[in-house]
Amino acid sequence: MIGVINKWLNELLDSQFVDLIKRYNLDLVLAFAGLFFYYNLNQYLNLGPCSVHTWRQADSASFALSYYNQESIFLLKPQILNQESIDGKAASEFPIIYYLVSWLYRIFGPNDGLFRMFSFGLFCTGLIYFKKTILLWTNDYLLSSMLAIIPLLSPLLVFYSFGFIPNTSALAVSLIAGYYSMSYFQHKKEKDLFWGLAFWTLAGLIKITALIGFLPFYFFWFWEVTKENSTDRFFNKPRLLLVYMSLVVIIDLCWVIFAKNYNQINNSSLFLMDIKPYWRTPQNEIDYIWYRYETEWVHVVFHPLMIKFYYGLIALVVLFSFKISAYARFYFIVLSILTSLVVILWFNQIIVHDYYIIDWFPLVFFVLLAAAPIISKLKLNKIVFVLILYVMVISVHHAKKVIDNRYDINNPDRTYLNQSFYKKQDLQRYMNEIGLTKEKMVVSIPDKSPNITLYFLNRKGWTNINIGESNIGPNIVNLKNSGAEYLVISNQSVMTDNSLKPLLNNKIGEFNGSISFYKL
Repeated sequence: MIGVINKWLNELLDSQFVDLIKRYNLDLVLAFAGLFFYYNLNQYLNLGPCSVHTWRQADSASFALSYYNQESIFLLKPQILNQESIDGKAASEFPIIYYLVSWLYRIFGPNDGLFRMFSFGLFCTGLIYFKKTILLWTNDYLLSSMLAIIPLLSPLLVFYSFGFIPNTSALAVSLIAGYYSMSYFQHKKEKDLFWGLAFWTLAGLIKITALIGFLPFYFFWFWEVTKENSTDRFFNKPRLLLVYMSLVVIIDLCWVIFAKNYNQINNSSLFLMDIKPYWRTPQNEIDYIWYRYETEWVHVVFHPLMIKFYYGLIALVVLFSFKISAYARFYFIVLSILTSLVVILWFNQIIVHDYYIIDWFPLVFFVLLAAAPIISKLKLNKIVFVLILYVMVISVHHAKKVIDNRYDINNPDRTYLNQSFYKKQDLQRYMNEIGLTKEKMVVSIPDKSPNITLYFLNRKGWTNINIGESNIGPNIVNLKNSGAEYLVISNQSVMTDNSLKPLLNNKIGEFNGSISFYKL
């Protein structure tokens, strides 16, 4: 039966109609669209930052919105809405994603759906290039398509690629860079080389840890200079290529230096620009991280059955490594070491940031890539084809369940925020009506984050992260000297702070019965 199905599929794939599908990767486009609607992402399209890690989502969204709000837009002048620093100037990753999204805002208007679709579209583009990379290693079109769909069965990747945090964008750009690098290795076309270097540079700028996919090429270079008269070389002009590769790292490090200096000059301390390694993590936090990973996050990465399938692919790659090139074996070893280093160097961040796990995924993608030619050479296509389908059916249901839970309005990561904020357009229209226009600055409480409530208000200002959480009245008064004109209260729990009472005499409005506005 399987043989008949496989024969029918092969005949179908040889048809003219399928040539069109192959040329434009319409099979993946349809699969991505199907998963998009199956996961109900269309229902969450216009939601602002919400659910898990709303804090960091709002920071990223704030960068894009601040670019849009600036009359004179300049890439190397990133700002956020929180005024902790001078004029809200702050830097984290290279802000190209936020900059491009801000231009979409200028064309179509500021809409969260534009940011979400830009991020999701970029990630899907990366998966298309990943499929093209697999096809450089094997001619099995069906296998390459199925392996390229697997990442969209990860709740972690789906949730963050359909959001505001740029880790999946850096991963996507590195997949594009990987394709051009592999294409250069096979065809030795200089345009592939330069496109590859350009995309590696961009991936590293967005997220410096994305360079773990690029650094093995340095080891290739040192390996090749020790070889004599080899006809199968990765680099045709080793000295020139070393200069080009070094430029990638130098440019990315220049951004890190610039961002640190930019933050220092502008008195910004909100963004992590350093490592938080394993050896500086207290033992109780180490235990907690492993506990959360084993009981919670491992199920967010993939369904347990998919993880077992992945472990099977690792075993396949290790046991039959002689079926792939020496370069692939070498790359696998170096990438494994570099991934371990990333885990160790940023281990403490994992304690509450599951999106740091995305930075480990280059190794996951390479295992899928290396397994493809081994599966073909061992003629395991039919077995793997059925196995992947089985695992996919279970995994896609699991992913939908996790994603639905994360976006559920009753999820604890959503309920803590006043739900009236999600009526963002009506809220901002109301503020304009009561005279709280866009140029006016506010103090928004309660909000332990720098930008969550400020983002929904689309106003510059301050939150509890700037003024503390108790006896805050005097601190708010001090902010009047910095330009604060209005107080926004979105939860009555803060009313127990007696120091606030003198500031509540001039109430100018209330939105939706739950967000109050006071003139300071």
